[in-house]
Amino acid sequence: MQRIRSQQFSGYLMYVICLPLLTAGCSNSSTPASEEIDLGKISDSIYHNEYFDMDFSIPEKWHVLDEAEKQHLKDTGRAVLKNKGKNMEAKLKLSELRTVTLCSIFKHPLGTPVDFNPSMIMMAEKISFGQGISDGKDYLQHTKKMEEKLALNISYPEEITSKTIAGREFGEMSSVIDYDVVEITQLKFTTIMKGYALTFIVSYNNEEDKALVKDIIKSIHFN
Repeated sequence: MQRIRSQQFSGYLMYVICLPLLTAGCSNSSTPASEEIDLGKISDSIYHNEYFDMDFSIPEKWHVLDEAEKQHLKDTGRAVLKNKGKNMEAKLKLSELRTVTLCSIFKHPLGTPVDFNPSMIMMAEKISFGQGISDGKDYLQHTKKMEEKLALNISYPEEITSKTIAGREFGEMSSVIDYDVVEITQLKFTTIMKGYALTFIVSYNNEEDKALVKDIIKSIHFN
């Protein structure tokens, strides 16, 4: 049960992250996000993305998902969320065109029998001027509205705030997700760059893992 619960949540998480702007209009560009942005490279436990010209450190022994694992989690998340609202299947397909998962790292390999597998997921979503988004806080406000609309058992203990990370302004949103018998804290950090909402999402359920995922965010560097 522990392994199933952890893996289901990981897939569920992947699609919750993809959904934010589905009700806020479509991007002007017809080019899929995955064709514009490089997925980045990892060398000596450092992730680097050329498109956004940034990098961050990956904790020792953490597991980096390959493309097959990312797709497996998306399939799991699709199964969990496909009945959440009208025309959800079509909305999920649209989100995949606008959103690209750049890097997904977990403390343990997928399938490890733990109550919860802490993670950091980096994603980018194509946005347009018509969506009324000027900064990361705007984006996260849309994210919150979508999550509330889908009734995903998420609470928000704090207001959305601004935070400076590596010299850039980010929006920061804290949420608590009640998933089965596991209570998960999730932090989202979003900045707007090159027509994309660049978001880092960390998830944890204890103080030790909170320190680990926050160290990842502290290691972010923009060149």
